[in-house]
Amino acid sequence: MTEWTCWLPFPPSVNNAFTQGMVRGKIRRFPSKAYKFWRAEAVVRIRASWRAKPPVAAPVTVMLALTPKDRRPRDADNYCKPVLDALVVAGVLQDDNSRYVRAITPTWENPAEEAGVVVTILPAQRKLACG
Repeated sequence: MTEWTCWLPFPPSVNNAFTQGMVRGKIRRFPSKAYKFWRAEAVVRIRASWRAKPPVAAPVTVMLALTPKDRRPRDADNYCKPVLDALVVAGVLQDDNSRYVRAITPTWENPAEEAGVVVTILPAQRKLACG
């Protein structure tokens, strides 16, 4: 696999991606409407960029360059899960577990009018044993 990059709209925080409700007397988590809407748009953009290649089955590193609309403080790690889940649904990644995603690196870019995230997937580098 070579490097692959795709721009997506700014993802919802994992704090806002799910809501709770009762099902048969038990509290369950469900994707929020905002998260479903974002994921649907993200999957369309990812598939258009990926162009029907098979899912990546080798270990990768995922880099996220997050560009928010404003300078409010945020936790970068809260934006990783929605992006990784969209990559799996779109068929880019076979799964987002540690067997396939060896590293996730979220970084912040300067705020911009058009908020978004640039997703870059690279082959994972093998770590050399210290001798």
